[in-house]
Amino acid sequence: MTTVLDQLVEDHHHLRTLLRYLREQISHYDDPSVETDLPCVMEALDYLHGYPQVYHHPLEDAAFDDLEERAIGDAAVIEKIRSQHHELEQETAAVRQLFEAIYNDQVVPVSRLKETFNRYLDMQFRHLQTEDEEIFPVMAEAFSASDWERIAAKVDPADDPLFRPGSIETYRELSASLGLG
Repeated sequence: MTTVLDQLVEDHHHLRTLLRYLREQISHYDDPSVETDLPCVMEALDYLHGYPQVYHHPLEDAAFDDLEERAIGDAAVIEKIRSQHHELEQETAAVRQLFEAIYNDQVVPVSRLKETFNRYLDMQFRHLQTEDEEIFPVMAEAFSASDWERIAAKVDPADDPLFRPGSIETYRELSASLGLG
């Protein structure tokens, strides 16, 4: 049986895969000999905006609620992570807006794009690392299988629209670029 923690860890693996893909795509953005796959970048940013906000972060927040109710873990770290969820959602929206402008043939200076995107990547990777190293081990020790079932029941279930087999239609081009389809 897959636990909520297993799902969260798997989500982090998938998010890192997608972030590395984006980093590779954007690293060549100012090289005219390499074409950035803008439709795939847009699909990736759409996924990064939707899935974490709709399912992943609410699931983590439900687990954080239980940790806080039991006074388990570092409350300051949990609060920092909760705050980062909102910041990441805002930063994802900002990065999406830049790429939407580019997609719509508006001029966006490469320096602005790369600075914004690199800040975003750094924020995402640090956030994932903090959760992996400082939160998930506490959850693994604190929660039983029944605790995880109770936590899962607090959040509407959602299938991963990119990484779950059979769900690739929504992100067809990105799925093919990542070798999932």
